Amino acid sequence: MGIINWIKDYWRDIRKSTGKTFKNVVLTAHFWVILVALGLIISMSVMIFGTLNARKDQNMAEYWQNGGKTEYRQMSVFAKGNRTDLYAPIVSLGENQSITKEDIVKVRKELQGTVDSGKTIKKKKSSSEVKPTGWNDCYSTTFKANGSYTKWMEINGSNRAATKNFEAEVVAVGGDFQSFHPFEYMDGGFLPLDEYDPNQIVINDELAWTLFKSYSVSGQKIQMFGEDMTIVGVVREKKTKIDRITGSETLRVFCYFSKIDDMSRNGFFSADTGSDDENTNPSGPAIAISCYEAMLPEAVRGVARTDIINALPSYNMNDPQYLVVSNTGRFRVDKIYDHNMPIGEFENKTSGYEFPYWEKASILATQRLFLMEAALLIGGILLIIGIIIMILRLRKPGGKFDQVEEEPDEDEIPNEVAIEMTR
Repeated sequence: MGIINWIKDYWRDIRKSTGKTFKNVVLTAHFWVILVALGLIISMSVMIFGTLNARKDQNMAEYWQNGGKTEYRQMSVFAKGNRTDLYAPIVSLGENQSITKEDIVKVRKELQGTVDSGKTIKKKKSSSEVKPTGWNDCYSTTFKANGSYTKWMEINGSNRAATKNFEAEVVAVGGDFQSFHPFEYMDGGFLPLDEYDPNQIVINDELAWTLFKSYSVSGQKIQMFGEDMTIVGVVREKKTKIDRITGSETLRVFCYFSKIDDMSRNGFFSADTGSDDENTNPSGPAIAISCYEAMLPEAVRGVARTDIINALPSYNMNDPQYLVVSNTGRFRVDKIYDHNMPIGEFENKTSGYEFPYWEKASILATQRLFLMEAALLIGGILLIIGIIIMILRLRKPGGKFDQVEEEPDEDEIPNEVAIEMTR
């Protein structure tokens, strides 16, 4: 029995001392300060990592460099256009405000000359060659369009058509678009660089499931712009919270820019002329490019921005009509601060521009990263304050936390005092 009583007494003493220490720590302010700080730091760090990891399309320069010595910088240029109809692409406002397909030829020649000038051996090019060599680019514009899918079914021995109508966002692309936007393919691939069939399209997973209840739909045809368009691939859209807000669940079609530009110049999107003459040959304006993207070698930091500005038609430093964005490094802490401060400056600077969905996602990510990093900074400050308070308390005489006075246990009361108390 003596051993059992000793174990009970020993366990009671440990429980008693542990409980006192826990109370002493919990009942001090710095404990809660440190706890809140660690919660902020951990949660914000996880959210920041997830946000950055979802925006891989802003870091394609790393993939292009591929461990080589030459550094590259990914640049984007956003230009304005005139939108007269939601279901038609924006059209050119003129050479001082808009970029057209003809301007791309000039920009490519200027940039190619700049890239070649930095090489010891220059490659001779014909005046008609405009495909980038040693660098890369793409361009796009976005608008809405209606389409349909007709499925033929045999009912009671006769073929009948079942038609599904839909409204989709059309992204008309040119150049090497897929090198700047790393898609995950659920079926097929992206549009071939050689446009041997202008009626080829790629659709996203939302449209594939809406029309076919399947993602394996390469070779199927849908009707858009009064023609049959052949599906060659299905891409999976991102499903992060930011991407959902900026349109990842939108029905989307990718097609050739040249196809849409030719249709516009032939009057497809123009208003009805009202003429019944079959020989009338209506003409329309050139389509404006809303986003031009380039991957440029950069021997000196900042030179890529200068190169692309010098290549743009009619760029005026005092009154720039184009918005030039450096995708590479845009999520650095200083860049995030510059984007968000002063409050409202970015919105004023970007008034009149129509951003594609991937740029909208990057802008929203930049705004949220600003708030996350601010919360992370607050967490760091709170952690430092909590640690300082803890150190100051530990440095008091005895090196212990302030003791909280408690009622003494009966076993701790001296026998004389206990006898006196019972009288």
